[in-house]
Amino acid sequence: MTTDHPGWSTFEPGPNRRTGFDIALAEWLGNRLGRDVAFLDLTLAERIEALKSSQVQMVISTFSMTDERRKEIDFAGPYMVTRQGVLVREGDERIRTHADLIGGDRNVCVARGTTSEEQLRPHDGKGLTLTVETALKDCLRRLVDGQVDAFSTDQLVLRGFARSTPATRVVEGLTFGAEEQYGIGLPDQSRQQCDLLTRHLRTFLNEGYWGDFLERELQPENPVAHKPLKLDPCENATP
Repeated sequence: MTTDHPGWSTFEPGPNRRTGFDIALAEWLGNRLGRDVAFLDLTLAERIEALKSSQVQMVISTFSMTDERRKEIDFAGPYMVTRQGVLVREGDERIRTHADLIGGDRNVCVARGTTSEEQLRPHDGKGLTLTVETALKDCLRRLVDGQVDAFSTDQLVLRGFARSTPATRVVEGLTFGAEEQYGIGLPDQSRQQCDLLTRHLRTFLNEGYWGDFLERELQPENPVAHKPLKLDPCENATP
């Protein structure tokens, strides 16, 4: 799990408390499987290697299911759908549309290696100035400090940051890029585990747990837009 994504996965060392949608999902699955959950703190960049090296049995951490990642690991899911969005300071109305974002000479912060960086890189120096940071929290800091005009990443991730930082807000109605589908990362060749988790995710999505957790942690404007229509079939194990 990550430790610094409000609404998704945070860790407070003092009270030893973890909160967020992904934490709630992990604990729900542990209860369904009759297993104790042991958390290992990871950065976004460490997720695949942690699975490949058997440090962890699964990763639940706003983990987008992509064809490139499927070459190295397996996924169960998706359990959430989102697209790229934009976070601005409260009261700043200069960015309302995608055209405002890419053609208004704004300074926009993204995290390195993210889909937002890929989407906005072609516009760097042509209609916006791209600021690239290592971690999402560094983009948030730059935005709050007035060093950049906007911060872009997955819209639901931004909603978590906005709820924890009242001086900011998500630009409603402004999304762009391909759909992101979050899944549970598993080691490669995990067909049996994937089938088991898929059955439980179907219950999670269809029996009220998903909606309850989403409302409690993130309160999106249109919850149904983030609910997957179906679960992907698990990959066949190599003979």
